[in-house]
Amino acid sequence: MENSLSNYISPLLIVIGWLVIFWNANRTAKRSEIRSLCDKCIDIIEKLYESIQSTEDTNNTLETRVVHTISLLELKGKHLQAKSNIIFFDSSKFAKIKSLSDKLEEKDEIQELLLDIVEDIESKFNEIYATTNMLRKHSYFITTFLWITAVLSLYFLAVDMLIN
Repeated sequence: MENSLSNYISPLLIVIGWLVIFWNANRTAKRSEIRSLCDKCIDIIEKLYESIQSTEDTNNTLETRVVHTISLLELKGKHLQAKSNIIFFDSSKFAKIKSLSDKLEEKDEIQELLLDIVEDIESKFNEIYATTNMLRKHSYFITTFLWITAVLSLYFLAVDMLIN
């Protein structure tokens, strides 16, 4: 009896350890993918912002560039939402930008809305993956420590039961 129980403890500990490692790797990979998509959206917005600022356009070229870029951002936003199940930016701002894009005199308003969207993306990401709180910042280490402690406690308890 004692020998058969000890034969199961080691494989059980290995399986639990691999499950913890797998969970953490998935969590880290998902965060990295979402950060990458957010960065791509921000890069697209910054390029549009600089393009609006640096060129003198006609109404048609400004509108074409803005509508094309906003369509691309909406697509990236759908990818973000599919990955995270969270809406990172408000589509009403995109609609407002599209409606303003046919007026050259509204460049400043368009740029302000673009900056608001960047701020929305960053604040939503930070809200989800906040590292400002000390407990949250070290939650992975605390969780890992507690898992290891629990597993080792069970192991030593089982060994103690086998010996006695």
